[in-house]
This record gives sequence, structure tokens and C-alpha cells, in this order.
Amino acid sequence: MKLRIVCVIHNRKVSLIGSLATFRKAASELENLEVWVYDNSSEQGFDDNFREAADYGFHYVKNGENLGLSRTYNKALSDAETDDIWLMFADDDTTFSSAYIRNVYKAIESKEPGIITGIVKQDSFVVSPMKKNAIFPKNRGPIEERGVYKNIYAINSGLTVRSSLLKEIGGFEERLFLDMVDYQLMDKLKKNGKNRILVVPGTISQKLSGLDFSDKEASMRRFRIYYKDFKEYCRLTKKPLFYRIIIPLKRRINIGIHK
Repeated sequence: MKLRIVCVIHNRKVSLIGSLATFRKAASELENLEVWVYDNSSEQGFDDNFREAADYGFHYVKNGENLGLSRTYNKALSDAETDDIWLMFADDDTTFSSAYIRNVYKAIESKEPGIITGIVKQDSFVVSPMKKNAIFPKNRGPIEERGVYKNIYAINSGLTVRSSLLKEIGGFEERLFLDMVDYQLMDKLKKNGKNRILVVPGTISQKLSGLDFSDKEASMRRFRIYYKDFKEYCRLTKKPLFYRIIIPLKRRINIGIHK
């Protein structure tokens, strides 16, 4: 078995990856653990990323453009040369504790379910995993304890999946660019009777861009990207009209009320 951390970066130097120190430590201490950096940078000024990745002992893949998450994840899946590779997905600003990576590693060794995740928080608020994909937070049922759960929703951060399972269900939906990629994957897993997920302990901290309203102009640009993916996700999964209207409306209102 091999654990491969797939870290996607966009217009960021490898040296500024949020969990750089944790990834380097894990790669040096744990056998059959490696870090692959997929660079979606679309601006100039990141030519040193290849050298920086090599200095840290990471495998580097330059995409030459912003492929989005789904295409990049599928590229990482096609790069998994055997079915015994587990892919742990990470972005460039989420911070993972060493404990989380070790717990994932142990779960793989003990042949736990083919999907592993952790409890992702923004500040003290649990953003993943959730028992339901519900409109209102009180109905989502955040999961805060270790265990094996069925038919839940986990976001990409720290999500670890055996490559053979991803290949079996056809990988990630490339009609989604950035948002709802993880939710659509959860729906696909449920549809195929494969949504059985082990939640392991360990700190995962993320600042979700969709919940950061400090810059209204940037928030609106981010909302437009989100809304395009959200509409496509609803079409693919045949979500009811109420769901299609309320969720983006709540986010749009939040942007408007934050100064």
C-alpha cells in the first residue's frame, strides 16, 4: 500500500503551502508515503516551483493552466500506477496536523474502509463531514467523533480514497470546475453503494473562500464561479427547486450584508 498526498496549488509558491512542514515530516518518517504537487498556476512568477518541489523531495506536475479541481484530481488518479495507491487530497492553504496524517496512514495499513476523512474546521465551526446535504446548518448533522459512517458528505480537504475505488466509479465529474466536486462525488458513492467512510482524529483547519466576505469584490468573483458549478451540480443530481434557490441566495445575501 502507498499513501500519496495530492496537493493542488494555484498561483502560489510551493514554499508557501500551508502544510509544507507537516508534509515533509510525514514523507521523511513514513514508509511508502509521498507528496505530489499539481501546479494549476495561471499567472507568471512561479517558475521556481519545480525546483522548490525537488528541494523538498516532492514530485511536481506542472499543468500549465488552471485545470480546475475535477480535471486535476482525475489526472492524479490516472497517474496512480497501481490499485494499491491511496490518494489524499489537499489544497495549498489547508493545515493538517501530523496526527491526522499518521491516523490516515494507520487506517490504510489496517485495511479500513476504502474512504477516509477527518473533521475539518474553520475556527471552531465544523464544516465537514456532515450527515446530510441539507439547506439549513441545524439539519446537516456535523460529525465530531471517530467512527465508520454511511452515506455522509465529506469535503475534499484530507479526503483519502483508494485509487481502485475511484476508478471503479469513474473518478470525478469534470463538468464541475471547482465547487461541488466533493459533494457530487459523495452522491456518486451513495448511488453506487460505496459511501462508507472512516472518520479519524487529527486537526484539519481550513479557511473556506466561500465563507470569507472581507473583500466584497473578491467575494462576488468567487460567488460567480461557485454559482456556475452549483447550477451544474443541481442539474446533474436533479436537486429540487427550493434547494437550487435557497443555498446560493443565502451566500449572496451574506456577501451583501458584510461590509
